[in-house]
Amino acid sequence: MHNDLPETYFALAWTGQLIRYAGGSLFEEIMSRAILLRIIAETIRGPRMGRRGAVVWAWLGTSLIFGALHFANPNASVQSVLTLTALGAFFGLGMVLTGSLAIPVGAHLAWNVCLNCVFGIPNSGQLPHATLLTTSLHGPKWLTGSAFGLEGGLLCLGAAGVGALLTLGWVRWSTGHARIHSKLADPPQMGNPI
Repeated sequence: MHNDLPETYFALAWTGQLIRYAGGSLFEEIMSRAILLRIIAETIRGPRMGRRGAVVWAWLGTSLIFGALHFANPNASVQSVLTLTALGAFFGLGMVLTGSLAIPVGAHLAWNVCLNCVFGIPNSGQLPHATLLTTSLHGPKWLTGSAFGLEGGLLCLGAAGVGALLTLGWVRWSTGHARIHSKLADPPQMGNPI
């Protein structure tokens, strides 16, 4: 987008975007997963719904909330909310399987930085200030997301699906299993990290 900027300004603008996305990814994942997912899971678990079911419903609910919160962004649509819901489910899957925010924050940050800072694709309707490459999406809006960016098109569903499969594979390979971390439905004990 603005790759013709003087080198010093470009480096500052690019680093600023990186810091913004690091903070934004961390904040959104703390709010969506560490706080909201746990509160919902703790609230809905009970005799009719076990801990695992509560975690799954909380994960799906927070993914929908994640998508809906982006509706106020420039060029948002119902489709972009739905594709961002799928992306939110991919981000949250790491938390649901491990009980840790490491995978969601890392995946969210990598997604934002690659789209905006590396490839110059609008991220949730936000244009980059400085980007390493200039990429333009061509094709129907329903597929590419057009001005909203990749997250507004069905290509995002494919990326979220691949990300979810990679997350499942990584968790299974690194822990020996890939199952719902049901302790997310329990109230946190004093001294335990989120």
